[in-house]
Amino acid sequence: RAADPAPLIGRLHGAGAVIVGRSAVPELIQHGTTESILTGVTRNPHDPTLSAGGSSGGSAAAVAAGVVPVATASDCAGSIRIPAAACGLIGLKPAPGVVPWDDTGWSGIASEFVVTRTARDADLLLDVVAGGLPAAQPAPLRIALSTDHWAGAAVDPAVVDATTRFAAALGDLGHAIEPVAPPVDHAELMTTWHPFFSAGVVGEARRQAARHHRPLDSTTLEPMTLALIEAVDALTADDLAAADAARRRVTARLDHDLGGFDLLLTPSLGRATIPLGTLGGEVDDVEQYLVDNDAVFPYHYLFNVTGWTASSLPAGVGPTRVPLGAQLAGRPGCERTIVRIARDLGL
Repeated sequence: RAADPAPLIGRLHGAGAVIVGRSAVPELIQHGTTESILTGVTRNPHDPTLSAGGSSGGSAAAVAAGVVPVATASDCAGSIRIPAAACGLIGLKPAPGVVPWDDTGWSGIASEFVVTRTARDADLLLDVVAGGLPAAQPAPLRIALSTDHWAGAAVDPAVVDATTRFAAALGDLGHAIEPVAPPVDHAELMTTWHPFFSAGVVGEARRQAARHHRPLDSTTLEPMTLALIEAVDALTADDLAAADAARRRVTARLDHDLGGFDLLLTPSLGRATIPLGTLGGEVDDVEQYLVDNDAVFPYHYLFNVTGWTASSLPAGVGPTRVPLGAQLAGRPGCERTIVRIARDLGL
């Protein structure tokens, strides 16, 4: 247990919020599904045969099931947006620094906020924990639309259809929607995201091991965490310098390709559902693990690396009646614009 509350929790307490409990995350918040050897499986309230997503899957399941109206969540690689999409919630990843966060070891890719059932609650929580944000941009907006699978996997028609319908709803509000090519080279993105994220996971593992005097081995950690430790230990100074250079290139390309747009719209997930038993930490092949994750989560890492604001908003349901999400992203400072759009859509 932490000796002192995190800044986000302190602000929630100061506003009168009541913390009723802790929810599950995967080991060291590193997976897009909330499954672990320690705590078992966190199931999707809409279909218990599926995952609630991750890493903030326990929060999303609690909100989607009506246990609480709001739950805290963090996002280093989609961990707010992924479970929000899977559970039919609003999940906003603010730009770094908007909500106070101790980013020790995460190289600036981490943000913290909440998941909610309504845009009204997301708006309220921005007032409580952020404050000082720019006002929403005046409508109409120019919104880019990308429905290609950014990692090059086969496109899932269900998520594309949901995103296209979401775009049409934005058009009905008066916004201009224009299709664009993917504003990222996925292979280059992975050369920057993977070292930063993996180093964050491994750094946290080592801090906790030192704090609690526990070994870093199979008695305390899952196979994927141990594999990441090995991968991070193999990184050289040149690898880290190359990752930093790639981050600058990726950010410059995003700014260039979307220079004339206010926001970007994509699917939230690359697949209509997140299966159980395939994306957790009980595997030890890092390369295959990344390939499997890329198929389901191609749209998230870019905005952690570049520091853009990004969100998942409810976009109907798929063929199996499980919620689908659409992702709206934009430059830092567009948080209130995204929440206003969600309110305009009646979310």
